[in-house]
Amino acid sequence: MKFELFNPMALNELGQRDNQEDSIFPALGAATVSDRLFLVCDGMGGHEKGEVASNAVCQAVSQWINDHIGSDGILDDEDVDEAIKYARKKLDELDDGSLKKMGTTLTMVCLHSGGVTMGHIGDSRVYHIRPSQRRILYKTIDHSLVYDLFMAGDITYDQMATSSRRNVITRALMPGEDNDVSIDLAHTTDVLPGDYFYLCSDGMLEQMTDAELIALLASETSDESKIEQLRAATMGNKDNHSAYLIKVKGVSSEVGDDQHPNDEKTSHYNEVALLAKMAANAMNPQPQQASPLEQLQHTADAPAPQQASPMSAAPAAVPVMEEGDDQVEVVTAAEPVGRRANARQRFDDEDFDDDFPGMKKKKKSDATGIWLKLLIGILALAVIAGAAILIMKKMGKNEDNQEKAQEMVKQLEENSGNPDAITNSVGGSSNSAPSQNAQHKQVATPSTSSGSNAGGKPSSKPQSDISKKLNDAQVRGKYEQMSGNKKVPSEENGSQSSSGERNPNKTTNIGQAAKNRQQQQQQSSNPK
Repeated sequence: MKFELFNPMALNELGQRDNQEDSIFPALGAATVSDRLFLVCDGMGGHEKGEVASNAVCQAVSQWINDHIGSDGILDDEDVDEAIKYARKKLDELDDGSLKKMGTTLTMVCLHSGGVTMGHIGDSRVYHIRPSQRRILYKTIDHSLVYDLFMAGDITYDQMATSSRRNVITRALMPGEDNDVSIDLAHTTDVLPGDYFYLCSDGMLEQMTDAELIALLASETSDESKIEQLRAATMGNKDNHSAYLIKVKGVSSEVGDDQHPNDEKTSHYNEVALLAKMAANAMNPQPQQASPLEQLQHTADAPAPQQASPMSAAPAAVPVMEEGDDQVEVVTAAEPVGRRANARQRFDDEDFDDDFPGMKKKKKSDATGIWLKLLIGILALAVIAGAAILIMKKMGKNEDNQEKAQEMVKQLEENSGNPDAITNSVGGSSNSAPSQNAQHKQVATPSTSSGSNAGGKPSSKPQSDISKKLNDAQVRGKYEQMSGNKKVPSEENGSQSSSGERNPNKTTNIGQAAKNRQQQQQQSSNPK
């Protein structure tokens, strides 16, 4: 293929920054109708760092491609990959070991005998616009955090433009062996006179939508007027902003053109194709997935999950760069896979793994693991229930024992004035015969009127039987426990009650003995 171009138009504006970190190739005002390679780089790193990086990459890539393009005038993808490696080598040579690493984005368009090759790294974009149809044929997908969040379904398409993380990019050209990134390439042979190829840094898009861009390029004005309108539309932008506008004047076909790659419409790097597929899926939703219970019922019959392929291994750490006020934040983190995980569900192409390397496949349910978890849960519930039943039974027995003890104590308190009732309730009745000196033994009850009845008279009950029963060790112990640990007076001090009153029987016996001695003395003094 042979292309004829109008004079390319370029912008390289400072914005509200103190220094220019964007670089373009050819340099501003140097492009001619014979040029076929165009580059736009948005440098990052703060102060002179971003400018150094973007300028070095522009010079290295352009030099390599112009020196190594084939004799047939066709640019192979391998040549582009080698140009990127050469540019990173130049960055390594310029790196002074500063903690603030420099870096840059890259967009390129090369018109050659094999068609048009478009490539990008970062969030700078390439557009292929056909004003005659008022449509965008190709638009690169940004390597940015907000785009990954959109693909993961966390934010909407419109929210990407207002997100506070919209300046965080997930791919950039940087020095260092750990920053070996690739460039996303697409190809087209579907080029008509009047088509535009538009390369721009993200600063050009601050205040201009795609619809406004199409309307501007479709207007009946000269390219000089259009570039001035773009300049005016971006006058208030804060960031540096640069662009190249290339209009195709004519296209000549050659033998073998149909053999050149033409994947623009189906490229996974084309946002137009992506959004079209998403819209088609929304119009024709897939059948609803089975519920978790239904999945469990059918998992046992499902084949065992396949082992993960090397492509499904965890993604390597990649640089994450954030464009800020004259500086860049470099973070070593795992590449977000949300976008790729959701994209895999939307695309079923056989070559998807080639376009989205490092993405993990969704694992199927493991029936054995699920049933094992259910069994463990059931056993745990059974153990808890058994323990609860044992505790409740033990508590019931303790309550019964407490009730019996309370009833016994209450009965003893009610019968505290009746020694026979006490001994019967505690130890049962005794069949032993009363002792000979039973009439001299008194038992003091635990009541306040110990040693006498309510009327203060001595008890008329057989005291010997009661004393014998209370002498039993078991009965005495139980009686002491039930009566509040009060001790039963022994026989030796039984003549005096717990209240301190003298035993009336003891007093009567002493008086009788004295009277008998007096009578004996009288008889001895008066003999017959």
